Amino acid sequence: MNSFAPPLIGLGTGATMPSDRISAMFFRLLCLLLLTASLAAAQDDKTESLPIPKDLGPQQKQFEDMVEQTRALGPWEQQAALNAQAADLFFERQNWNSEPDQFARSILRDVDRVPPWQFKERMDVFLSGMQGRYNLTENQKSDLGRRLNLESMRLTLTHFKDMAPIAMEILKTRSTGQPFTAEQVARWSAAIKPILDDGRHAIDRVAQELMKTMTPEQRRIVEMDLAAFHRRHGDVAGLVEKWERGEWDPTQWGLDHDPIHAAAVAEVRARQAALQAIGRSDANARPVEPPANPENESTWERYVRDFAAAHRFDTVQIRSARAILAEQVARATAFRKSHARQIAQLQAAVARETDVQRRGEKARELQDELAPIGEMFKELCARLEELLTAEQRIASSSNPPKVDAPQPSRPRR
Repeated sequence: MNSFAPPLIGLGTGATMPSDRISAMFFRLLCLLLLTASLAAAQDDKTESLPIPKDLGPQQKQFEDMVEQTRALGPWEQQAALNAQAADLFFERQNWNSEPDQFARSILRDVDRVPPWQFKERMDVFLSGMQGRYNLTENQKSDLGRRLNLESMRLTLTHFKDMAPIAMEILKTRSTGQPFTAEQVARWSAAIKPILDDGRHAIDRVAQELMKTMTPEQRRIVEMDLAAFHRRHGDVAGLVEKWERGEWDPTQWGLDHDPIHAAAVAEVRARQAALQAIGRSDANARPVEPPANPENESTWERYVRDFAAAHRFDTVQIRSARAILAEQVARATAFRKSHARQIAQLQAAVARETDVQRRGEKARELQDELAPIGEMFKELCARLEELLTAEQRIASSSNPPKVDAPQPSRPRR
């Protein structure tokens, strides 16, 4: 359920994305929410039994330190406003614009208006939003809160010791007025990956249990929101992989208007403008022409080589492009082998036909027979596009590869 995320781990609703003056990213909220939800659950007599110590000891001290660091950064109203601005940009740039996405965004906004150390109030806001969304009964609402608290405790016991130092590093970096670096984000991204997976499973468990008590209409909305959550989770997981490789800049977290990152954002904008200029100057010098006969897979290698050169692929991208090429050529070869008899018959018919009109008809039949290979080439092109970095996309915007749109196949005769 996409909206379960904020009080649990924030996956998919915006807390996994950059935030604000406080941290501009999901790790800070993650750690605060993990521990606060755990503390709230520890006070709930209805929560299932877990081996939670009476005295949280070092965790309690770390949490108190994080709260003090957060309070020291200024009024929460200002932080929440910056959070909202960054999250709006993040949702927009990820194309998270469906109705379930927008509901998740509104819940994040409502929850984040409450300071993160007021965990009970944040949970109340969240549960009220869930109740309105799914028309929950009071018993269902109470059960949802109990299950969220339980899963939050599990995540806390498993991950807090790893996440707390990162949260403190984020807060201290902000408090000194320093921007985040790609190197920092790479370390943090590597650390967050296990909890991304655990959080997804936790949300799935909560949703599945809650749906057992729901009406068909309630389940329909939950299933729709859960599908949207899974899509957003997958998008975030893909971004984390990029960030772990050092492919990060502050605009990817919506920090365009963050004063601390102003210089870094200006540098990104200047680099993008330079790349656009390069793309314009290269537009006539290095067009990427598709093969004249894309149904012939032997022509694909040259296209991939030209595409990689035009976009200045690095070693990793070249290796990925070659792997994609090999996979698509293997598929095309297998198709050609399985349809060898039909292809050979049509080729022979075209070769021996003397009437121009009938030869054209046979040639079109042959083209229809080979159309699936042409579609494989289009898939190859699309997958090559996916390898481009944001900067490469900007540089190529004035010089896109010339791949024809798919043409409808003629009916078989």
